[in-house]
Amino acid sequence: MSLKKVRSSPDLPVESHAGSESSAFRFPRDTNDHPKLWDLSNLPILLTSNCFMMPTRFVRLTRLACLAGFPLLTAAALSPLSAQVPNAESTTDSADTVDTANLYHFNGQGKVCPRIVSLVEKTGGRVDWGGNNQIAFDQFDTNSKHFQAWIMNADGSSPRAVTSLNSTLAQNDAGNPAWHPSGNYLVVQAADIAPPPWSSLKPDIYRRAINPGLGFNNDLWITSIDASHAAALTHLDTGHGVLNPHFSRSGDYLLWSEMVEGHPQKWVMRLAKFRVDSDGPHLTDIKTLDPLNNAFYGADDFSPDDKQILFSTTKDAADTTHRSIVRMDLATGKTKYLTDAGDVEWNENAHYSPDGTKILWTSSRGIEQKPDRKVNRTDVWIMRADGSDPERLTFFNQPGTPEFRHAFNVVGDLSWSPDAKWFAAFLISRIKGQAPDDFTGSILRVTLP
Repeated sequence: MSLKKVRSSPDLPVESHAGSESSAFRFPRDTNDHPKLWDLSNLPILLTSNCFMMPTRFVRLTRLACLAGFPLLTAAALSPLSAQVPNAESTTDSADTVDTANLYHFNGQGKVCPRIVSLVEKTGGRVDWGGNNQIAFDQFDTNSKHFQAWIMNADGSSPRAVTSLNSTLAQNDAGNPAWHPSGNYLVVQAADIAPPPWSSLKPDIYRRAINPGLGFNNDLWITSIDASHAAALTHLDTGHGVLNPHFSRSGDYLLWSEMVEGHPQKWVMRLAKFRVDSDGPHLTDIKTLDPLNNAFYGADDFSPDDKQILFSTTKDAADTTHRSIVRMDLATGKTKYLTDAGDVEWNENAHYSPDGTKILWTSSRGIEQKPDRKVNRTDVWIMRADGSDPERLTFFNQPGTPEFRHAFNVVGDLSWSPDAKWFAAFLISRIKGQAPDDFTGSILRVTLP
């Protein structure tokens, strides 16, 4: 992992290690009580007082493409729609219809779909539904033109800004949030890396590439839920990036995807120990996971016992027709394909149920696609933990169903509720001629059958 000068929020007087490789880099100490800064046990955890009482959890996605000869990723917290297009002016595949009435609205007059509730319409992004019954999500601000991380109650009420309250994170895109199991912290991606020389020549392309769904030139940051404390966990060089950070269920480990080469693109997964102590928050014992020697890995989830992980993968980072869900045993390194690697279909965003017996994921299976597609229409599927008994759960792309939308629909993120009665979904819908708009969409709460 390439490391640079440690960055932190200006008001965070603690030191941090970015792993055994970076022990020489430290935050300055200027108070005697700095260990207390990251002791957040006395912070009010936003639990149940005005929350919709339902449980939690969530994740993301990935893929890449070379735009104008420059490496730009396309996926991970985003979804198949994360695939980039040849230039900033062109748009992704979209539906031919121009019927946009209530496109983002699933409940209410004229669009009643009892098992689906819209929590955020049109401007929503990637989500993580935490064990504290709070949903962390990112949202595009049309004024600042930045993505920022937010928190809301499980019924969509009381949205509260997080990263925009921090002077450092507010200057950049900051999103793809994931809860620490304690409920005290969020890990986010932040586009804090110095732009490459070509960014001034292709500003529209660069602007899209650094959003949290694509992760180009992004680092990982940790922030308290009130954003009073924030610190960078990785310090990558220009032209690299991260996607899909996820804490283990114990909170002791962090898993993410990282682009380590740009020409041709090469992604790996990183697994590191996460600690918060008198030195502040930091990562140690960083390991590289490249179990199949493939070009792309999308980190998806830990098993409930933290012994296994789920990820999606493609042999070629530019492949837009084949992507598979794979399970890996962390102790032995053994892998098992849970979807057929030979199938012409796009699979990603795999997440274990709370008891570990089922897996939710998104797939293009059974959905008609355009032959020259750069992006795949997807819906939500469920299967047993061993990959058997797959069943389609949503029909956003199926005419004649209550949730069908006359649009090009991609499910870009998923998360189980802890009691497995619900899941949250990030749905991206596009119509013909619509600008990409940085892949925003609706955040939905879906009742399982």
